[in-house]
Amino acid sequence: MNDFPSRETVERYKKQYPAGTTVMLDAMPDDPYPVPAGTLGTVEAVDDAGQVHIRWRNGRSLAVIPGHDSFHVIQPDPKVLLQQKIEQCLSERMAVWRTKTPEQLISMADVISAAALTAEYLSKAVNAEQAEYLLHFKDPLEIVSTCWHETHLTDEVFQQEEFSICVANITEGIYDVSDFEPEESPDLQMP
Repeated sequence: MNDFPSRETVERYKKQYPAGTTVMLDAMPDDPYPVPAGTLGTVEAVDDAGQVHIRWRNGRSLAVIPGHDSFHVIQPDPKVLLQQKIEQCLSERMAVWRTKTPEQLISMADVISAAALTAEYLSKAVNAEQAEYLLHFKDPLEIVSTCWHETHLTDEVFQQEEFSICVANITEGIYDVSDFEPEESPDLQMP
């Protein structure tokens, strides 16, 4: 009997455990020198034999075999993912701004300011559910900074509470986001 998984199973593992996924080991029953249970690691790759190669945080690199070894994926904090996405969007936007003339930048100062405030404060102003909702959009920085720009930029004093209200308006459907492109699913209803 062949102990190797089918090609379809290997492809499923590759989709289920992409490089960069954080996992926690539950048990490695047959390994003479197992990684201790509870150790976190980062998936590096899934090979053609279906083994998931992991760099463990204790310094070891050791593959696990799905269905034989016991491990589970650690879901990342949506607020952390949102902050990373916002930073990426801001970085892309800054690259475009660098191509502008000083006169163009001056005329865009309020838009630049709204984007910078959004990038700095957004992850502090949202809860996990709101972060998950905003992650559905290709550019959540654009959505929130546009909302902020349209509703609060004329305020002389930035207030965290007002920023939180702006985010709530977006995630509760009070602010129209139909002009913005979703990243994955068109279903953006809050649970």
